[in-house]
Amino acid sequence: MINAKNMHKSLLFAIPLLMIFSFTVIFTQWKYIPEKAMVKFYVKEESGVEEGVFSGLEGKVVFDEKDLKNASITASIKVNTVNSGVEMRDESLRSGDFFDAKKYPIIRFESKSVIKTDTGYCAIGNLTMKAVTKSIEIPFQFQSTSDSTAIFKGNFSFNRYDFGVGSKTDGIANKILIELNIPVKK
Repeated sequence: MINAKNMHKSLLFAIPLLMIFSFTVIFTQWKYIPEKAMVKFYVKEESGVEEGVFSGLEGKVVFDEKDLKNASITASIKVNTVNSGVEMRDESLRSGDFFDAKKYPIIRFESKSVIKTDTGYCAIGNLTMKAVTKSIEIPFQFQSTSDSTAIFKGNFSFNRYDFGVGSKTDGIANKILIELNIPVKK
């Protein structure tokens, strides 16, 4: 038989544990695998379509297909990782004429919501580049590859003039297409 004194001690111990348990929600958190993440860009120039990649993706993803209201995606990438395969072009892209890597070293995305679509999902949030923040939508697919790994694939485009990247006289189209292939692990 438990007396009142022992029950009181048990409750004093149990209440904090119950509070912690009741306020702790377990979300499926994914970590980027930066060495395998691909953030590729395409842009039309006078001579054709140019492409390149950014590397070193950082951030975190909270994503569970059954709990989208708690989903969130943050991602950042260093501008100086741009690689088009042509060093002179990369130096130009890092310069003040385009991305200005010295003054604005990071491009960042932070979701506000994630919704289900007919073709997969869509992250709606803010893209910040060169101290300009604009709302964008990133449609994506989620493919589980095992119990502890998955891939997020998507693409989106943005108007580079909205972010002050380049000028209208540089011979480059205003739209930049971004292709994402982002492996993640729990």
